[in-house]
Amino acid sequence: LSRLAWAVDPGRGEAPAPQRLTDDEHARLPPPLRSAPNLVEAVLALDRGDRARAAELIGEGLALAVDPAEVTAFGMVAVRAGQEPLARRAAWRVHRAAPEYPGLPALAARVALLRGRFADATLAVTTGAPARELALVLAVDAYERLDGAGVRAALAALPGLPARDPEAAALAVAPTALDGSGLPEFDTLHDLVSPSDLWGDVLGVDLALDAGRVDLARALARAWPAHAEEQPPRAVRLARLARITGKPEAAVEHADRAVAAGDAAPRAVVELVRALVEVGDASTARSSLRDHRAGVGPVLGDWLDVLVTRAESGGVGGGAVPLAAPDAPLLVQALAVRALAEAGDLRAAAATAALARRHPAHPDVVAAAALLRED
Repeated sequence: LSRLAWAVDPGRGEAPAPQRLTDDEHARLPPPLRSAPNLVEAVLALDRGDRARAAELIGEGLALAVDPAEVTAFGMVAVRAGQEPLARRAAWRVHRAAPEYPGLPALAARVALLRGRFADATLAVTTGAPARELALVLAVDAYERLDGAGVRAALAALPGLPARDPEAAALAVAPTALDGSGLPEFDTLHDLVSPSDLWGDVLGVDLALDAGRVDLARALARAWPAHAEEQPPRAVRLARLARITGKPEAAVEHADRAVAAGDAAPRAVVELVRALVEVGDASTARSSLRDHRAGVGPVLGDWLDVLVTRAESGGVGGGAVPLAAPDAPLLVQALAVRALAEAGDLRAAAATAALARRHPAHPDVVAAAALLRED
């Protein structure tokens, strides 16, 4: 029971001492506890980064679980492991057996996040989830909408949440990661994310690529579960990684999947349009931008328009678009300098130099500087 309490505690501390039950001891456990050893071992496997073993233990545990609380607990661990099919199976079982179970909205929201259905996740937690879960899900939704203030507001609803809740550690740095004002220094993957962090491995890839650390981004992506490319939030990051490393066709494939299967979040649309431009398909890039422009907002939409127009006609200049503000999301600032350089805009040199002083290794800053040197 003490090991089970540790496994389901979001703020759990040091792992409990190992304990192996014999087959006879396991058989004598009361039915509600027969899945407990699997849950504990699954959490331990996940904490040491063994997603494959965690998935095996979750699958075996779900076969033993009989109570909605048990099934929900396994579903939440499956979400952390990135195992969407197992998480969906758990949510569906609870929905069928106990649709009014209080833990179901939180699990449904976490599954929706994995699937890139941020509106569904938000709806789920606003219809009965605990305040903690509401804060975490709203923070993820705000991060994906590039809304740093929204992340801060969500976490502020529970004062002290990031400090006492390991799942909120990555989201606590999300606002400064978004605007680039406080990118953390890191040398190893361990410094970048923890297995317990909600959205940590996704945000970690963003941070690594913003810092020009393609090696770290690749290593993080390799640690993702099998078929991670089918989950829109991860597919978007794989698209960006492919585009930056000179594989625009793969980038189109990943980004198209993310836009089609998820909520067409701003990052997904940006990656799809940019990848289409890089493969020379300006016509599809234009139609994709037109279809999803409302979702990316006016500023991102304007800079994407500059890139697409350049690809369509080879036109010069983006003078009708105001420069990105210094406190704008880093994604917007970097896209702006790249678009200015691509379009031969007279403001490109000064804007690129200003951003390079703060983010010299950002891939778009490096590329814009290279274009300006060629000119």
